[in-house]
Amino acid sequence: MSTSNAQAKLDYIAGTKTAIKDAIELKGVTVGAATFREYADKIGEISTGGTWQPQPEWIDISTVGDNEINLLVTEGTGIAFSTTVAGAGTYTIDWGDGTVETSRASGTIYMHQHIANGTAWGATYTWKIRIYGATGDITGWKVERHTYTTRKQYHPILWAVFGTMGMTTYANAFYNTTDDDVNCVDLQSCVIPTFASVSNTSNMFSYCRALSSITLPTSWGSVSNTSNMFSYCYALSSITLPTSWGSVSNTSNMFSSCYALSSITLPTSWGSVSNTSSMFSYCCALSSITLPTSWGSVSNTSNMFSSCYALSSITLPTSWGSVSNT
Repeated sequence: MSTSNAQAKLDYIAGTKTAIKDAIELKGVTVGAATFREYADKIGEISTGGTWQPQPEWIDISTVGDNEINLLVTEGTGIAFSTTVAGAGTYTIDWGDGTVETSRASGTIYMHQHIANGTAWGATYTWKIRIYGATGDITGWKVERHTYTTRKQYHPILWAVFGTMGMTTYANAFYNTTDDDVNCVDLQSCVIPTFASVSNTSNMFSYCRALSSITLPTSWGSVSNTSNMFSYCYALSSITLPTSWGSVSNTSNMFSSCYALSSITLPTSWGSVSNTSSMFSYCCALSSITLPTSWGSVSNTSNMFSSCYALSSITLPTSWGSVSNT
């Protein structure tokens, strides 16, 4: 192995160690100078009781109107997003600081900086953004790059509640890979009402490192692609999935690098899923998992549990079925 390759591997391991430390501390456990071998004990100290609650000083955005979106944001370099409305319709944005913009065009990027009229939260402030008054169903929403800085952008969204029943995609909603990696690393909680008409949730929450609470619908609806949906959600320790995979065919990297994920209940059947490659890679806290009793249509399981350092119990189906790549 060349010196450069060896150094690259060491750098990757060091980065992984730092990311795991950050994930543990996001769950309220101090790591300090603990050795890497002691991280498993630190993960064991994470409390699994109770449910996520917004900070007492936060503006309450939990009540959302039909065909509306509520966002709670804090101070940052700025925020930008696009909203798609059926029929090339229009909608209104209330930025929460006294600025209200009407007749916003479907699919157009709108941006804003919050500098006044915020609600105090410790040494910083919060604002409620309300997206409403659309002339047709809101069918898409995602973060976009703003022009307030040329550097990598971290949009300061803390909490998101969707009241949108007509969405057709959530792909890249909180992680925009087409605009130089716009991330939402501060997002803690999100509520999604339905996936009925949604076909794609790939990269939906990628790199939402603080995400610890996600309310999903009881059905995947029309979703076929969940690849990278929760990748690099360092603080996500447990999740409740719909009871059936429905039309989902691709779950590759779905939970990759969810370092704190220790509990997950899978549907009892793989349904139409064919690709589970790297689905749980680097889920360092995952100690056991129950798979469906049959691989169904799954053909690719490569690296499915790669670097799951704590995994000590797993029951595989009695037959490999159509699996050709392990």
